[in-house]
Amino acid sequence: MSTTPALSLPSAGSAFEHAVIDRRELRPDDVRIAIEYAGICHTDLHFGHNDHGSARYPMVPGHEIAGTIAEVGKASCRRRWGRLAAQARSCPPPDDRDG
Repeated sequence: MSTTPALSLPSAGSAFEHAVIDRRELRPDDVRIAIEYAGICHTDLHFGHNDHGSARYPMVPGHEIAGTIAEVGKASCRRRWGRLAAQARSCPPPDDRDG
């Protein structure tokens, strides 16, 4: 298991704190992105304040990301190391993958 720095919300309405979080091992259909930029959208703010009553803490909000592909799982679709990437997307059907 690896770790990575993150900005975390320890509880509803709290300020961001610097944290180090554990990352699970890469699964066969995963793509690991070395995140260079991350954005916080309005929905993230709602979850940060637990406005919907379903948030779990601590949390690391932010799903709008951009970076480069650092690692790909064995069953990953057309993603290749070093290419630019932004937000996770669905892979094409298995018969449409290129190797």
